Amino acid sequence: NGDDSYDGKAAVWAGGTSTVGPRKSLVAIMKVAKYDGDIVYAAEGTYANEAIKVVAGGGTQTGNYRVSIPAGVSLIASGRQDMTIIEGQPATGASLDESPYGCGSDAVRGVYLNSGSVVKGFTIRKCYAAPGWGSSYYGGGAAGGGYVIDCHLTGNVAPRGAGSCGPTAIRCRYDGNRGNWTGTDMQGGNAFNCLF
Repeated sequence: NGDDSYDGKAAVWAGGTSTVGPRKSLVAIMKVAKYDGDIVYAAEGTYANEAIKVVAGGGTQTGNYRVSIPAGVSLIASGRQDMTIIEGQPATGASLDESPYGCGSDAVRGVYLNSGSVVKGFTIRKCYAAPGWGSSYYGGGAAGGGYVIDCHLTGNVAPRGAGSCGPTAIRCRYDGNRGNWTGTDMQGGNAFNCLF
């Protein structure tokens, strides 16, 4: 019963039929949770109905993402990993058979992590990056710095680092990701206790 106009300060439930409550979308809550040390808990569900042009630390990061996590902020799934899902989408009219596998300028990637940010406990799936060279072409599921913890990255597509590119992965599972250059599951970053 969330409302994306919620300012993060009023009571979660104000009584009666009020739906002041939490934000409905990850994009909306990241406008409130923007300070180092802030923690956002995401309810079970599939977050697949929004995408933004990422503005990272005041600068512009090319490419659409479902969510950009500000520096030092943690996004944590409050329910089961297989029921709390961040899902992207391929470029309009593209198919997985097209080189590089349905990517394109309007493809939607999963999570952009700014320095020190965390995404924990999600399934990140069906996210796509653009074809070509440069940072905007890497990391279908997760890109940037920060940490990906206890996540399942599956069915993501990118020329490089289809599962993730850049973040440190801890206790994550990678499977079914597709790339056509290098680092099908992971490009850059570090991995600790992960399954590929």
